[in-house]
Amino acid sequence: MRASLLFCILLLIPGLDLAAQGDSSVAPGKRVRLSAPSLSEDLLIGTVLSRGTDTLLVQVPDTTTPVAIPFAAIQHLDISRGRRDHMLTGFEIGFLLGAATGGVAYAACQGFLCPDQKSVGEGAALAVVTGLFLGLPGVVIGALIRAEDWERVPLPRLSVGAGPSGRGVTVGLAVRF
Repeated sequence: MRASLLFCILLLIPGLDLAAQGDSSVAPGKRVRLSAPSLSEDLLIGTVLSRGTDTLLVQVPDTTTPVAIPFAAIQHLDISRGRRDHMLTGFEIGFLLGAATGGVAYAACQGFLCPDQKSVGEGAALAVVTGLFLGLPGVVIGALIRAEDWERVPLPRLSVGAGPSGRGVTVGLAVRF
C-alpha cells in the first residue's frame, strides 16, 4: 500500500524536472545560447531544430549536422529576443562629448583667449549646440552597432524521477550546484 501511494505521488512530481523542457520559449526555430561544458568549452549558439523529453537538437553555424544536447548537460541557457541597435546610446555619448567640448571651449574663452566677457547663457548655448552637433554622428554610429538581446531561461537545481525496476519502483534524485 505504501509503495503504491509513493508511486502515485512520484507520478505527480515530474514537473520538477528541467524547466527548459516545459518552457515554451525553448521551441523549434528559436535562437539559443547555451553552455554545456561536457560537450564544448565554448558557448554554443544556434537554432533549435527540435526538443525531446531529454534532448535539445540545435543547428550550430559552421557545422553540417545538428548537435544533440542532453538537458542534463546544460548549465546555462539563454533565448534570443532579437537584435537591436544603439542609436540612443550613440546620441547620448556624442552629446556628452560635444557638451564637454563646448564647455571646455567656453571656459578657455573666458580667460586670456577672448577679450570680450561672455555670459553664462552663451556658454550653455555653445555646450548644447556642440553636443547636438556631435550627437548626430553618434546616432549614425549607434545605428550601425547592433547587438543581440538574450533572456536567461532558469534551470532548476532539483530533478526527481521514478521508473520501474526489477521488483518495484526506482526513485532518482539529482541536485545541481
